This record gives sequence, C-alpha cells and structure tokens, in this order.
Amino acid sequence: MKNILLISLNALGDTYLTLSSVAPFRKYFKNINVDLLSTNESSLFSEYFGLNKLFYITRSRPLSFLKSLHIIRKKYDFVISFFPGRLNSLYTNISRADNKYYYRNYRKLDFWHNSSQELFKNNKKTGLTWMPRDNYMFRIELILKNIVEDKIILEKPLFSDIRIDINRKENYVVLNHSSRDINRQINRGLLIEIGKYYENRGIKMLILDFYKEFENDPELGKYSVNILEFKKVVDLILNSRLFITADSFLIHVADAYKVNSFGIFSNTNPDCVLFNSSFKVYTRYPISSIKFDDIKSYLEI
Repeated sequence: MKNILLISLNALGDTYLTLSSVAPFRKYFKNINVDLLSTNESSLFSEYFGLNKLFYITRSRPLSFLKSLHIIRKKYDFVISFFPGRLNSLYTNISRADNKYYYRNYRKLDFWHNSSQELFKNNKKTGLTWMPRDNYMFRIELILKNIVEDKIILEKPLFSDIRIDINRKENYVVLNHSSRDINRQINRGLLIEIGKYYENRGIKMLILDFYKEFENDPELGKYSVNILEFKKVVDLILNSRLFITADSFLIHVADAYKVNSFGIFSNTNPDCVLFNSSFKVYTRYPISSIKFDDIKSYLEI
C-alpha cells in the first residue's frame, strides 16, 4: 500500500491541476491512498476526485496552520507539491515522507509563472526545471515521470458524479469576470458593453456573481447569477453557447471539458494555462485597458 499526500495551499486553479495526478497514480499503483492538504476554498470541488482524506486550512486563521502540522508529520511514502509557494515548500520539506517532491521556493513571487523553478527531491536538486514557456501541466508530468517511470497520459481532471449532456446548448453565454488577482479582473464598463452586445442579438448573458457584486447594480443586476453549488456552476458553463472568462480557476474547468470559450488574459501566458484547443484568447496587461472594440470579434457565436 502506497500513501501519498498532495499539498496545494495556493490558488484554486493550482489545486484543481494538482488533482490531475490522482488518476495516473491510481493507474500505476495497485493499492494506494491519496490524501489532499489544501485551503478550505477547495472544498467546493475536491470531493469529486476519489481522494481518501481531505484536510483543509483556513487562510485567515493562523491557528489553522498550526493544527495542520500533525498531518504532514504522518508517515507518507510520498509528499508532493506541484506548484511553488512558501507554505507549499515549507510543509513538503518538513514532512516525514520517504520521498518529497516540490519546486522549492521560500520567498514571495508576485508572478511565479514568469520565473524558472527547479524541481527538488528530498531537498536536493533533480536537475529538472520548469520554464516559463512550459505548460502548467508539465510541472506535474515532471514529477510523475520521476515516480512512476512510465509513459503518462495526463489530462485535466473531469468531475465524478457530475453528469452533463455536453451536446445540449442553451441560448445564453456565461461570463466569469472575477479573479483573486485584481489585474486579471474584467472591469464593470466592459461588462456593460458585452451585455448590451448580446441583448441586441437576443442572447442572454449570465454573469457568475459569486460575491454579489452586481446584485443591485442598475446596469448589471439583470445579468447577475449567484450560484454557490459547484455542480450547478459547471452545468451552466458546459451548456452555454460561449463561456467568457478572466484567467482564473474556472478557465481550467472549461479547458478540461473543451467548452467553446473566450479567455481574456493579462499577465499570464495562455500557452502555459490552456491544454486543449477550444479557446479563443486575447491578452493585454492590465485588463482594465481593454476596450470593447478590441474584443468584439471574439464574442461572435
């Protein structure tokens, strides 16, 4: 029996991509337990991937980090972190695992995706490096190849227990404007113009308004949709005629399912983020400088 702990204490997108390793591990090892240590936000979706145990940390509560230390002190065969970050590196390094794989980093990186990162095993360099031009999935592949030493078929994970007819398309577009990084957020003025564009074409626009930013907005309130159940969010995206999104966690979900999508990027490279070919992309930094005419042709269905 092999016991693996995956550590992902950064953004939701990092955790989602981390879970793409679960299927290859289960295929290679006949008897295996795969646990996850992540933030409580990832509880939105992490239950769908057949993990054995889920451990969550609350970012805003320092005591939560202290209480989690007993988890990484358990005896695992492998403790792995696929993405950089001070906590990811620290927790992986101080674990008692026989094999620790991580992209070691103990300083704050504002744009980690713009810097090369060396892969470490048990606090020693492996000689392998993830480069900024590489896809994020290649970070995972580098570690998996070190462990399973076999040909790997790696895909962004699909959700178990979510049964969706991907051939059913409704007369609406879904827009995700938000991101934890303010430089990636789509501004209010551009949202209004996009809404009017689809209204004039008889197509409904739905804005995923998780934080109720636009619920009472005189211009955008009519588009606001506040859905907190993750299955329903995925269903809405997959059955839309077009999914428009800032570079955030949901861009990976749409990419996994090959949804007809338009991604608006700022300080990240679309070639590093996207794994499939169902996306139209537009890149400008900062996003707030984008004018409607810049992206109008991308909105056509």
